[in-house]
Amino acid sequence: MTDSETGYSPTLLTYNQAMAAALIAQNEHPGCTLLQSQGTSMLPKYGNNTIYVIKPIAWDALKVGMDVAYKRPTGETVVHRLIASGGDFWIIQGINNSVPDVYHVTPDNLIGQVWTAFSYQLPADSASQ
Repeated sequence: MTDSETGYSPTLLTYNQAMAAALIAQNEHPGCTLLQSQGTSMLPKYGNNTIYVIKPIAWDALKVGMDVAYKRPTGETVVHRLIASGGDFWIIQGINNSVPDVYHVTPDNLIGQVWTAFSYQLPADSASQ
């Protein structure tokens, strides 16, 4: 179905609009952090140009299917989906990945749950820079 068939015309955010919306969301919920996505592991839900608002969550509130942020031992921060509980750890995987992550989410490396996210489109001329 095309936009002309539905009458819907999506509004694409600029980076500044997405960041402003994320900052408003962060200010409304103290303790939230912002993360910028890199990569395609969470496609089609989240693309490369996404700003995540990460809300702290209690370990015992985690559930299969939640998208969470965690810190790998390499120092990299990753947003992926919880796929199974191991009791004192969670198995996690990017929804666009064919295998689970090598690393697990633990109480020590959990940052929080994706509370909301804002995607943006870069200007066409920025791709060549």
